[in-house]
Amino acid sequence: MDAVSTPSECDQSTNSKFGKPNNLNAFDIISLSTGFDLFGLFVSNDQKDEVQFTSTKSASCVILKHEDVAREQRFKVMKKDHGYMRLEGPVDSCRKETLSIDVRIFEISSSFHLIEMQKSSGGSIDYQHLMRQNIRSALKEIVWAWQGATTPPCTRIKLCVIKADAV
Repeated sequence: MDAVSTPSECDQSTNSKFGKPNNLNAFDIISLSTGFDLFGLFVSNDQKDEVQFTSTKSASCVILKHEDVAREQRFKVMKKDHGYMRLEGPVDSCRKETLSIDVRIFEISSSFHLIEMQKSSGGSIDYQHLMRQNIRSALKEIVWAWQGATTPPCTRIKLCVIKADAV
């Protein structure tokens, strides 16, 4: 099994190796809001071919973690450029198709990123199974909050506020 990148390894690597991710402006952030996503009226979150999460890790750390996950799942990293990468799985012998996942990293601030993972080819059922069974749990150390999740994303903030009030 491959070694998983530690936070110190992530901090030591630079964004210049991968290119700086695209910045999001206020209009981009508003348009990505789940409140404007009408797709949820027709399909539940676990049936979507796209997931988003936020991370407080550096872009290079997020990229390194995705590369680790790709190796564990026997996927190839096909392209890396300016916060974009494509993960391609092995060809399915039954269906003769390859599952491909596009990963885009957007910089909201230097210490806060939005990551979008979208199935670009292959079967939706395979993608959803892979996300539920393998990828979500493998990415948990870099995920701050999954977008559209039923659990409130600010539980860490609430704990900090409670501790600050206690002092």
